[in-house]
Amino acid sequence: MNGPFVGTPNVDDLYTPEINSNIFTATPAGPASANGVDLAGPAAACNTTNSTLAFAGIAPVQYVDCAPTTEAYDDVKVQAVINWIDGKRSDGGPGTGKAPAIFGMNFQAVSVGQKLVAGGYDAELAPRPILQHAIAHTDASIGRMLTELNAKGLL
Repeated sequence: MNGPFVGTPNVDDLYTPEINSNIFTATPAGPASANGVDLAGPAAACNTTNSTLAFAGIAPVQYVDCAPTTEAYDDVKVQAVINWIDGKRSDGGPGTGKAPAIFGMNFQAVSVGQKLVAGGYDAELAPRPILQHAIAHTDASIGRMLTELNAKGLL
């Protein structure tokens, strides 16, 4: 996917952070940020009320370990899209100066919010607070990308 095809580049920039990567074990405290997005704060916010894991002072290992880190994972990818809209590379470095014709990403917060033991739906099938927050966070993230597209005259 990445590189020239018959002399014409097919993909200008490929950004694919892995949701199940062991990003929080890279150093004892985990990385402070990725793509300009705070990761330490969401990792510190993980606890038994927003996680599938039973935390006993143990830091999350993967983004999917709790709701705040999953939302941070989505934020990392949203920032990459905003960087692309601004004509930069996904990491914010110099790019082509023009937005790509096609953007690619997905959101994980709602999916994980449905699966976390403390998340999902109540007996009346209404979203529990973790899932409600994930839906609102995803909606706001889409709004951030639309706002940037509009600001650049690309909407």
